[in-house]
Amino acid sequence: MPGHVLDACFVEDVRTAGLPEASCTNLEQPAVEGFAVSAETELASRVAELIRYGARVRHLTSLELSQCELMHVHYPALSVADAEALVIARADEAVLLTGDGQLRKAALDAGVDVRGVLGELKRLVAAVIIARLQPSSLWRLSQLRDHVSLTRRSRQRRGRGSR
Repeated sequence: MPGHVLDACFVEDVRTAGLPEASCTNLEQPAVEGFAVSAETELASRVAELIRYGARVRHLTSLELSQCELMHVHYPALSVADAEALVIARADEAVLLTGDGQLRKAALDAGVDVRGVLGELKRLVAAVIIARLQPSSLWRLSQLRDHVSLTRRSRQRRGRGSR
């Protein structure tokens, strides 16, 4: 089974769903990109939580750093962290876990296997890692869907405004 690279959106989505431990401890070789860990943001503390559950930090090699710069040329809508996650997933032949639509499109275009948080939840239920979603988890999942929809619409508006 290939490894898994968790991008910033996925980290946030799994946390919103209340399942960071269940998700992270049941992935093959989970990794988070070094940029997300080094940023002095709330995201870094969330990533630290995943590290406690077994995720490793994966930094770019010098060759991958130049590939990351090329990603920005081909996919200008990607953040630095997104481009880094994509480069790592491609280099490690890993599954990229993301809730970001732009990153998902770029990953598919780059030939990288990609899965979102809803697919991850389905996988956890199918593997009986979480037997069934409790009402509170279902509520968090509905909040997650709303968050993903709002984020997607916001990014689309920003993209149209910059043209």
